Order: sequence, then structure tokens, then C-alpha cells
Amino acid sequence: CSMTSGWRKAVQANLGGVASCTHLRELLNNMATAAFQTLAKALSETLPTDKVPPYVDQCIGWGVDGEGVRVHHPQFYKPGLPSKR
Repeated sequence: CSMTSGWRKAVQANLGGVASCTHLRELLNNMATAAFQTLAKALSETLPTDKVPPYVDQCIGWGVDGEGVRVHHPQFYKPGLPSKR
């Protein structure tokens, strides 16, 4: 399995039901989110500077009107413009 589209479905298919553990499934489901948030910044550094990184405007911390974007990606900062959150 890979931590891309379909990750949660794969976790459920392989670890679902009474033969497995709800707690393990919950940890694995959130592992993909944590991995994405950890790696996204490093991966975005390989993007052209005119391309919006994939994590921008995907959470409150990386909203286009937020401090994270203002500091780290000022070219995409839009003060006063509400994020799509």
C-alpha cells in the first residue's frame, strides 16, 4: 500500500474487522496525514517558484491569508482574502 489516494480504504481492507485492532487502524489512518505534512515542505522546494505548493490553503496553518504563507511563500500570500477553509 502507499500513502496516497485510497490509503484509508487499504488500511480498512487489510486491517479491518474483529481480527485486527481499531487503535492500530486509527494510528495508521492519521499516519498518512502526518507524513504528508512532514514531507510537503521538502517536496515543495523542488517545485518551480511560481507553482503553489500542494499544502497551501489546505489547512488553517497554511491558509493564503495566514502567517505561514506570508513568511515562507510570500508570492502566494493574499492578506484579507479568506482561505477556502
